[in-house]
Amino acid sequence: MNYRFLLGGGYRHNFYRKDKDYFDISTGLFYEKELYLKDSANEVNIQNIRWSNSAFIRYTIAPKTYINTSVYYQLNLTHIADLRFYLEPRLYHDFSKVSTYLTSQFRYHTTPYVDVKRADLLLLVGFEFNL
Repeated sequence: MNYRFLLGGGYRHNFYRKDKDYFDISTGLFYEKELYLKDSANEVNIQNIRWSNSAFIRYTIAPKTYINTSVYYQLNLTHIADLRFYLEPRLYHDFSKVSTYLTSQFRYHTTPYVDVKRADLLLLVGFEFNL
């Protein structure tokens, strides 16, 4: 991708909140303009209006261990068969100034605009430093 512009808005509603745990859902619309393979014979310009629905969850498993999960479903309103799905659960464990996490990401797009797989899965291990 050479260029991406997004503009949109929506509404996010909290269904559950206790201490640091929560469950939220959101819905909204956004406009996207994307450019792929710039200055080539295969240049692709995309303009869409998408409807996006999301859920966000944080759940404490133990005092210093919790899971954050994000999921979204996006539907192209000008081409209904074009949809995207994303799921990212992330397991955290906090230490005094460092958190470690294990995350996976699953992405699915029915209509990729360039030569990429429709679905992919990623697994990461990482560290976050609290300054």
